Amino acid sequence: MKTQVLIEKDDVDVLQTLEIDAFTDSYNFTFTNGFNIAVAFTAYDDNQEPILDKSYGEVVFNHFEWGHNASDETTFVRRKRIATHPCSQEELGLIEDRSESTFFPIVPNSRLGVKKYQKKFICANPEDLYLYGTYDTESAS
Repeated sequence: MKTQVLIEKDDVDVLQTLEIDAFTDSYNFTFTNGFNIAVAFTAYDDNQEPILDKSYGEVVFNHFEWGHNASDETTFVRRKRIATHPCSQEELGLIEDRSESTFFPIVPNSRLGVKKYQKKFICANPEDLYLYGTYDTESAS
């Protein structure tokens, strides 16, 4: 495993860690076996409503895929925007009955923040959540 420090500033370090051949070409990680994504954009103030104005930009999830077409041996690169929706309290696991939660339990120190800013969270649609192979193979996605 190789770790590279990209930024060192005061009390924050940004690291990149790379492990070669950690996954096989046939590796498949999907929503059904735990892959899920949610993001919130907040100023960490008392405003609990979404604040990102579309005139400034938006948070999007993209799916990136590359490889060879078996039919004509050409290469391809595809980028597809993943559909999102506002995360529900049930999805985030903020209600007592966690049967509808699609995420691991929230770390206790983060629970109040997730609950406070719940309306700001966007979730990726489950059918678009999948990783295939390892990033440096033709079957990667």
